Amino acid sequence: KRQALQQANAEIRQTQAELIRSEKMASVGQLAAGMAHEVGNPLGALMGYLDFLKGELPAGTQRDIVERSLVEAGRIDRLVRDLLDYASPSRSDRQVFEPVAAVREAVELLSSQGAFEGLRLENGLPGSLPAVGLVRHQLIQVFINLLLNARDASPEGGLVTLTGGEDGKEIRLSVRDEGCGMNPEVLSHIFDPFFTTKAPDQGRGLGLAVCQRMVADANGRLEVRSRPGQGSEFIVRLPKAEEQA
Repeated sequence: KRQALQQANAEIRQTQAELIRSEKMASVGQLAAGMAHEVGNPLGALMGYLDFLKGELPAGTQRDIVERSLVEAGRIDRLVRDLLDYASPSRSDRQVFEPVAAVREAVELLSSQGAFEGLRLENGLPGSLPAVGLVRHQLIQVFINLLLNARDASPEGGLVTLTGGEDGKEIRLSVRDEGCGMNPEVLSHIFDPFFTTKAPDQGRGLGLAVCQRMVADANGRLEVRSRPGQGSEFIVRLPKAEEQA
């Protein structure tokens, strides 16, 4: 009885934590959407004016300043888009597709940009998995984020491993690294918007929050396993499309 009571209390605490996180994410999402629209409109005009000015100026110091200004404005624009993705993941164009090919597309895209130089990438994915139902490019975006995080956490020559499989009514896809891992305090905040352990110029703290929102929007789960000094593993679980029919 004591063990059953302890298990029940643990489940209650977990449910409470999930409800608090869900409420927090909803509130941040509403704020993010409003801020993104308020910032996005004047930012679009600013970038348009800068682009026009760039075309009018000859090569030299002034044009270089305009080009640098466009780059910095582009960083703000990406943040605005991340905010919108977090606040309201697109439900349009939902597809039924085989997920392993989408993950391979994310790998090929990053590999072509030299993202894994100095690392070992082990592809332990199966040839295919049962189809899932969500926006295909969002699954690609999720794995681009997870793979880049694994790269950033890895030491020189570290191993990043992709695996996948079936667990009952779900499919499972994971990214594992050999990095420094995370302590329980960091783990408790890892999916919070704007929480990051990276340097200010290396991360905005929205990547994992957006990933979790996209996976949850497809009735899936994004899980993490990590211990200090033992690396991290992020696991995407999605229901098979046949189970949602």
